[in-house]
Amino acid sequence: MKLYERILGKRIEADEKEVLAFGYDMLKTIIIGIVVALIISVKMGMVAESIVLLLLTLPLRQNAGGYHAPNRWLCALISLGIYVGALFMIQYVPPIPLGVLLLYIGGFLIIASLSPMGSRNKKLDEEELAVYSGRTNCILFAESMLFLVFFARRMFRYALVIDVAFLIVSLVLIAGKVDAWYAEWR
Repeated sequence: MKLYERILGKRIEADEKEVLAFGYDMLKTIIIGIVVALIISVKMGMVAESIVLLLLTLPLRQNAGGYHAPNRWLCALISLGIYVGALFMIQYVPPIPLGVLLLYIGGFLIIASLSPMGSRNKKLDEEELAVYSGRTNCILFAESMLFLVFFARRMFRYALVIDVAFLIVSLVLIAGKVDAWYAEWR
């Protein structure tokens, strides 16, 4: 018996059970992902950078859209690879001010021009496009202001964390565009 079945008992309607099961499985996947991410960040000595990266990337990615893997386990595996690669980039790429600024501008332009974007798994109607566009623009603006604060205060390592968050979302948007072109071409 699943946890949600124990909590709600027999009050679950048949059509609700499928939705609850999906949500429960997604919650487990998210919790496992967070625990794995924290373990990796502790092992790499990058807990603060990791938390900032996740706090910046997740809401932007969720609203900007882009590529979606065909199943959640492949998504988790791809996400883990991207996450580890991002931490290595933050750790080993020297935060040279001009490079940090150029990477920010490139990521900002890609996100601003390609988002929001649906996928094969999630088509967006006009209303959803408007909602996700507004959310993405607000998040992009807030994260840009944070970037400017870090950059102005010469906190280039944290400015680079924002760059990496923008890079991740940019690459996912580009992958989504390529996936859409491929689906049309086939």
